[in-house]
Amino acid sequence: MIDNFLELYVSAFLSFAPSAINEHYEFPAILYTESGEAVVFTEEQFTTNSQNLLQQYKSIGVGKIDYEILNESQASNSLRLIVVLWHFKKSNGELIYSAQTNYLLKNSGNGYKIASVIMVNESTEFSKVAGKQI
Repeated sequence: MIDNFLELYVSAFLSFAPSAINEHYEFPAILYTESGEAVVFTEEQFTTNSQNLLQQYKSIGVGKIDYEILNESQASNSLRLIVVLWHFKKSNGELIYSAQTNYLLKNSGNGYKIASVIMVNESTEFSKVAGKQI
């Protein structure tokens, strides 16, 4: 079920439509930066953030995204913690960069929604390619 959720999440990103990405989140959503700072997003704030992120992905030529689930565990009766290694690639499959992100997923009975994102190294890896932080 997690693989299906992630496949749909990848499709949402590759559609480059913030509204499609938002469908995978529970709001308010919490993002923890690499430095541990917590940022709480309303849906409107998250839409703006996603628009900026998608522009940055376009600027480095992201056209394909693959992933590996490195770990998955039960955090509570309704929460799962997943550790994902993302591979951001050009449309031709050439690797641009890989980065790990952790997610706290909430099972609402109708499937999973992302309640929290924990950035591990994506901003650092992105900056190596683009020369700026995400």
